[in-house]
Amino acid sequence: GANDELERSRRHLIYRLAFGVGGCMVVADGLDWALPFLGPLIAASLIANIPRAPRLPQGAVIFLTMFVAVFLLREVCDLLKDMPLALIAIVNLIFYAHWRGAPGIVTLLVQLATISIPIYSIISPLASLAISELLWQSTLVAVLLVWISFAAFPAPIIRPQGQAPPQGLDSRSAGIRAALDILILFPMLLWHLFEAPDNYAFYTLFVAVLMLREYNSANRGQFANVQLRGAVFGGLAALAT
Repeated sequence: GANDELERSRRHLIYRLAFGVGGCMVVADGLDWALPFLGPLIAASLIANIPRAPRLPQGAVIFLTMFVAVFLLREVCDLLKDMPLALIAIVNLIFYAHWRGAPGIVTLLVQLATISIPIYSIISPLASLAISELLWQSTLVAVLLVWISFAAFPAPIIRPQGQAPPQGLDSRSAGIRAALDILILFPMLLWHLFEAPDNYAFYTLFVAVLMLREYNSANRGQFANVQLRGAVFGGLAALAT
């Protein structure tokens, strides 16, 4: 019946997440990547937001989105290397597009590139090149693991009856949400831009971005609220030290 299909859908989603995220971790560890969490984060986001197995053209578009974003951002960073704060405006524009209803996977991939390449470009050109390659390589591995996980556990995501898909906000509301998102991230972005923290410090920044993107969904609550406040206070504390 319908309940059995819904339960099977939920079970397969959990299995896909475990397989996709775990597989990306194994690959990242085996290749000794500097940011081993990138692939698992991308894979988890893809699996959670794609209702069924992506077709070959869809997978290619996902990969090319990151590849093109990486290339363009490296060019932009070369032009704005003396104005690092201007790069924060790009992050704001991506948040605005997300809240207006732009494809979530596209805005996510562009955001991951936007909050990492400018920071590494300040550290050194070689670091910028390394993170650029790591971003598209992690995306490629994530897409491959998503395909494999759907092949092993094919039940599509089924929304509970009465649950509507998320809708984009009007321009004014989207602008306010994007401004609030940047306000929350601003201390962390400043710390990363000017203090050049180690690789694993980026994990907190990436997770903060993911939580901000999902904060309007039905699963928001006290835990997410505490984590968002922690991102703000943690960034402020880092700037003060």
